[in-house]
Amino acid sequence: MGLTIEILIPKGMEKYRKRFLRELKKEKSIVLYHDTDPDGIVAGALLEGLLERLDIEVKSRGISRYEIRFEPGRSYVLADIRLDSTIASQLKESGARLYYVDHHEPDEVPERVVRFNPWLMEDVEFPVRPYAYNTALLAWMLEGLSPENEWKVAAAHFTDHAEDNHTREWMEEMRKKYGKETIERIGVFLSLAQTFPEEVSYDEMREIVKRAKTPRDILENEKLRSLWEVYQKEFEEWLGKAKKAAEKGNVVYLVIEGVKSRKLRNAVATVASDEFPERVFVVGQREGDYIDYSLRFQGYERHGVH
Repeated sequence: MGLTIEILIPKGMEKYRKRFLRELKKEKSIVLYHDTDPDGIVAGALLEGLLERLDIEVKSRGISRYEIRFEPGRSYVLADIRLDSTIASQLKESGARLYYVDHHEPDEVPERVVRFNPWLMEDVEFPVRPYAYNTALLAWMLEGLSPENEWKVAAAHFTDHAEDNHTREWMEEMRKKYGKETIERIGVFLSLAQTFPEEVSYDEMREIVKRAKTPRDILENEKLRSLWEVYQKEFEEWLGKAKKAAEKGNVVYLVIEGVKSRKLRNAVATVASDEFPERVFVVGQREGDYIDYSLRFQGYERHGVH
């Protein structure tokens, strides 16, 4: 890596990494819970690999926050899932031990939790807001910034819109090394577990990412390529509709129906908003009896909108 570690890890952050690993090495068995988006998938793959190298028996699961359960006496790693009051309450009631790796600002953190979260590092001067240190980047820091995993982290960083002053130079290095289109397409492929959960499970996707040695191992996966073709066709169709609507008004309201791709609303709203930053996009998608919505507005800070 051409860049120094200090660019990615601010001074003072290393002591939290050492403390986290020191405590982790005391464990014999751990349950790893990670989020199901690309950031969570990559973080889960890297952390599972780290635990295995430490000879810790690990059971991993890509999981929704509403499915999380803790058993008394067990140890857990929680990655890319915000520690809210409900999860904190469950944790305290169970007496389980938790290792918390995340970039979201937590509601509550019980005393016994071992933390690797920038929001909880009060004595570290971060060049950007703590949220920008997405969980894949944090997991990569914990496992030692191994070069073989850099492209996975860069793809997760891209999909999480986390690029800022702390990683801009590094991301440019990754784009030159692997290709801009490659990094972005891997990010899309990593989203396929959320888009087609019946065809590729979160745990299967984590294993694909963990085993991958090069970007081709993901981009040439036959199952993922076929799902990507379905997704790309539906995405282009609805993105076109969003752009057409954006040319006519300041607020775009769109409901996606009749598609195979789940969570298509997120990608359509995000990409359309990038191209039309002064437009408000409210994109819904029908899921059974419900319509789930994504709202995007790039100009919210300039206009004083929360």
